[in-house]
Amino acid sequence: MASFIGEPPMVFNELKVENNIIETLNLKLGDFREGKVVIGVRPDEAIATLAPPSEGQVALIKGVVEVSEYLGARQYVVVKSGKLSLRALALVEKQLGKGTEVYISIKKLHVFSPDDGRRLALITRF
Repeated sequence: MASFIGEPPMVFNELKVENNIIETLNLKLGDFREGKVVIGVRPDEAIATLAPPSEGQVALIKGVVEVSEYLGARQYVVVKSGKLSLRALALVEKQLGKGTEVYISIKKLHVFSPDDGRRLALITRF
């Protein structure tokens, strides 16, 4: 798992898996039934906006904005949802302490085994 490659760096979270389903994300894994996984996503691939993208399957996270920062004209927010905390690009202005939805293309979501770092396959939303 290489968080140092790319800018801004990938954010990692460890989440619980039960019956092939990743908590908080409601995504199904192909070859992993129980335990924990590490999910990784780059902030530019996690989008805080008003509506989901029109293309492809997305993971939806509903949470609260804990941090807001600007890098040039771009606003990035840290959104907390249960045990999940991720950094996302805000396409519309977000305010601290307010609820928001974050969408992540399933194609851009990375899931790893915490034991050996190997990448795990996602099947789909259930």
